[in-house]
Amino acid sequence: MFTVNLTSYLPELLILLAIATVVLIARRNPGENVYKYVTNKATDMYDKYAPYSFKMVREKAVELGQEYTPRQYLTQVIILGGIAALVGYFYFYSIVIAVIYAIVAIAFIPYLAYLRLQRVYSEYIFEQIQTYTTNVIMEFNTTQSFVKALEGVRDSGILEEPVVSDVKKDD
Repeated sequence: MFTVNLTSYLPELLILLAIATVVLIARRNPGENVYKYVTNKATDMYDKYAPYSFKMVREKAVELGQEYTPRQYLTQVIILGGIAALVGYFYFYSIVIAVIYAIVAIAFIPYLAYLRLQRVYSEYIFEQIQTYTTNVIMEFNTTQSFVKALEGVRDSGILEEPVVSDVKKDD
């Protein structure tokens, strides 16, 4: 009886599926770069499923120039997915488990981006509060210094009527 061991052909099958996917995307969208197509679809999915609060935090990070570029996100996907796949393969000696590990690792990238953007936004808010507080303290100190200066001028005896009656001491 003729039997086929599919696990020995699994790496070649995955490579062929990847090549077929790239070819189908290129055929389906002539004149458009495959990379741009994938990034546009990822952006569409993000806009559809991302929570509103994350979108607001991301907009602020873009304004501050702290948002990663798509190429940086792609690098994250490749590195995290590749490391997870290698660990899964070397630990279990199974390509299926390696692919599952890679998918799970890649699924955490949006959460890591969310945590990073939350940190950037928190730092921005803290900086704004710190600036506001410093300004208020400086304003208070300036006002206090001005009052002390006026009291010094009043107590020196330089002022004459009618100004001295306006600045008289309240005891």
